[in-house]
Amino acid sequence: MVHQHGDAGGKKLIYTHVSMPLTAIDDFRGLAAEDPRFGELAAIVEANNGLWCAAAERYLLDNWDPIDD
Repeated sequence: MVHQHGDAGGKKLIYTHVSMPLTAIDDFRGLAAEDPRFGELAAIVEANNGLWCAAAERYLLDNWDPIDD
C-alpha cells in the first residue's frame, strides 16, 4: 500500500491482498535500512520522477507477501 504526500490531496493506492503497511512514497528511501525492498521501490519511483508506476507495482506484487484469507 502506498500513498503520496502532497498539498493536492495525495492519492492512496491500497493493495488489499498484499501485506505491506500504508507507506508514503517519500518515505521509501528512509525505510530501506530496515527493509531493502523499500530501497528498490525508491529507486523505481525516483527513476519515474517520483511517481508510482507499473514497474513499482510489479515489484511490489512480486516481492511482498500476499495476505492469506
